[in-house]
Amino acid sequence: MTKYETDQIFKSGLQNEDDKTIAKRMSIKAKTIASYCYRNGLIDSNIDSISECCYCHEKIEQKAKGKKRLFCNDKCRSAWRRAHHMLIEHVYHHVCAGCGTAFKTAGNKSQKYCSRQCYLNHRKGSAV
Repeated sequence: MTKYETDQIFKSGLQNEDDKTIAKRMSIKAKTIASYCYRNGLIDSNIDSISECCYCHEKIEQKAKGKKRLFCNDKCRSAWRRAHHMLIEHVYHHVCAGCGTAFKTAGNKSQKYCSRQCYLNHRKGSAV
């Protein structure tokens, strides 16, 4: 791009003109205009919207790009999953290889033992 073109894009960007409109007027690809505006701070690309955490209801600033955040941090995500573990779609039914009792897991279809203690007892060969 020439200096004249970048000046025109900068002026149009300051007037909040759409990148597609600028591209059509200047006969330049819209992606080229968008990347120039992004690199030069003409588009606020950091925050797209604000939502709230599904667990603590604290406000979360959503970024324009990427997946929508549902939780403000890992502690809230873990706490919500513990509280709602049976709402998760992947609930598997198993029979413990150590003691023979039936148990459910959320999201783990290859779990063999109902607890860590049962696993250790079966590994040592001691009876439950």
